[in-house]
Amino acid sequence: MTRGTIASTHLKLLGALGVFCGLFCDTVRCAEEAAKYVELATFNATGKVLDWEVVNDPVMGGQSTSSFTTVDNHGVWEGDVKIVPFLHAAGFCIARTKGLVDFPEASGFDVLQLRVRAAVTSPYNRTGFQAQVATKGGHAGYRNGQYVASFLATANWTTVSIPFSEFELTWRGQPIQGPPLTEQLAQIQQLGVSAGQDPNVPGQFKLELAWIRAGRSASSAPDTLKQASSMSTGMPSKSAVAAVDLKAVVIVSRHGIRTPYGPDGGDLSSESFMKFSHVWPELPVDAAAWGVPTMAGQLLTAHGELNIRAMGSFYASQARYAALLGSRGEAGEDVNCSNVFLYADNSTRDVQTAEAFLRGLAPVCEGVVVPTVQGSASLFNTGNHPSTECAGATASQEKILLGGEEGGYAAFDHAQSLRIDQVQQVVQCCPDPGLCDPNLAAGEVAGEVGESNECVMTGIPNKFIGKFYQALDGPSSLASYFSSYFLLGWLNNVTIPAIKGVPPAQLVDWYQLMYAGFNVVDNWWSARSFASELAAQSLSGD
Repeated sequence: MTRGTIASTHLKLLGALGVFCGLFCDTVRCAEEAAKYVELATFNATGKVLDWEVVNDPVMGGQSTSSFTTVDNHGVWEGDVKIVPFLHAAGFCIARTKGLVDFPEASGFDVLQLRVRAAVTSPYNRTGFQAQVATKGGHAGYRNGQYVASFLATANWTTVSIPFSEFELTWRGQPIQGPPLTEQLAQIQQLGVSAGQDPNVPGQFKLELAWIRAGRSASSAPDTLKQASSMSTGMPSKSAVAAVDLKAVVIVSRHGIRTPYGPDGGDLSSESFMKFSHVWPELPVDAAAWGVPTMAGQLLTAHGELNIRAMGSFYASQARYAALLGSRGEAGEDVNCSNVFLYADNSTRDVQTAEAFLRGLAPVCEGVVVPTVQGSASLFNTGNHPSTECAGATASQEKILLGGEEGGYAAFDHAQSLRIDQVQQVVQCCPDPGLCDPNLAAGEVAGEVGESNECVMTGIPNKFIGKFYQALDGPSSLASYFSSYFLLGWLNNVTIPAIKGVPPAQLVDWYQLMYAGFNVVDNWWSARSFASELAAQSLSGD
C-alpha cells in the first residue's frame, strides 16, 4: 500500500475477497509519476482560499435554510432541507464558491476529489450530497447549467472521488443538452455542494469540507499499478513467493462486522421484530449495545473496527510487507504515503472498513481511501453482476432450483427444515397470524372457533421475489435473517437473551441458510463470499 524498495521485474499478487484494495508499487516507477492532483479549493493559507456563499430554496418559494462558515482550516456547511409546500417535495440547499473564478486547469485529470465528513448523529440524518461544477461553456442556449454528481459522506474524514465522466449537466435540477464536463476541465469557474436533490428527501445535515482537487483514479494510475491490478487473484504457493522478489500486494476484502438490518429489510428496531417473534424483548436493538452511533445504515461496529484494524496491523507486522511499506520504526511509522491506494464502493460501512484497515496498517497516512462506484459492480459484486463467462440464473431457472412454483417451493424449505425448526424454537414466530394467511384483514383472527390460530415459521407461504440477494420470501428467508442477526450479535459481543446457551457452532450452522440462498440467486463463488465470511471470522477466534 505504498512504494517498495525492491527492484525486480517479477510481480506477484496476494488476494482475498471483497471491499477495498491496497497495493505496494515499485519505487522507481512511482517516482516517475506525474502530479497526482491539482488543488482547486482549500480553507488554509497554504492553498487557494476562496469566499463561499449559500443559496437555499426560498429563492424558489421553499423554506430550507443553511449557513457556511470556516473553522480550523475547513469549511462547515450546516442546514435543514425542508418540504416545499406547493411541490410536496424536498427543496434544496447549496454552498458554492462566490462569483465566477478562473480555476486552475484540470485537463488531464479524470476525477473530482473532495475531502469531507458528515455528522451522522441526531438531529442530523443526511449523508447523501451532490458535487457541483460550473464552467464557461456549460450551457444550452441561454440556460447556464451546473454539472452535478452524487456522493456519500461518512462520519470520518474521507476522500470522495467522483469521475468527471459521471457529472450530468443540469439547469434548475433538470438535465439539459450540452458538452460533457470532460471537455470543460480547462474552463472551471465555480465549485459547490448541494443537498436535497439526490436523495430528494428532507432532513438536517452538517457537512465539513477540507479541500477540493482534480485528481487521478486508480484506472489512470501508472503502468506498474495497472499491471498489478490486472493479474490473477490466485494465492501463490509459499515456495513460489520465496522464489521471487515481492514487489506488489493487492488485498481485496468485504466489509467488516456490521449491525443487522431489521427482519422487514429496514433499520433494526423493536417494532420491526414485534410481528415476527413472541420473544422480541430478548432481541437487542439498542445502538449503544451494538457499538454504533445509530442503527440506521448498518454501519461498521466498534468491534468490527477493531477486527479490521487488527488485520491491518498484522500486515504491517510481517517483515516482507514492512519492507514494502518502508517501515523502519513501529508498525505503520516512516511510511511514504504518496503511493498508498485504498478504494471502496461508496457504501458507508465499506469506506469505514478501508479506513479501519489503514489505521492498522499505516496510521500516519490519511486521505487515501477513495469511495467510488466506477467499476465497483464487477469488482465487488454490489448486486448480481453476471458476465458472459459466468452468467447468473434466470428467474425460471431459480424457480426450478427452488423446487418449482407449483409446489410452493416446498423442496427448498424441506432441505433446510431442521435449521428452520431450530430457529423457530428460539424466536417463537409468529405473533402476527397475517404472516401465515396474507388474506387476513388487520386484527382478524384465523380459523374457526376451537381451531388453533397459531402461526409458525413453517406456515408462512413462500413468495418468489427474485432479488439478487434473495429469491424467496418465506420460512427459509426468515430463518436465514435470524441466523444472520444472531451471528452478528455474537461477533459483536452483544448479549442476546434469546440465544442464551446456544453454542457458537450452532450459530455458524444456522448461517448455512444464508449460504444456501445465495447458491440459488448468484453463483458458487459469490455465495461463499457473501455468506461464509461471518462464519469464517467466528471460527477464527474472539
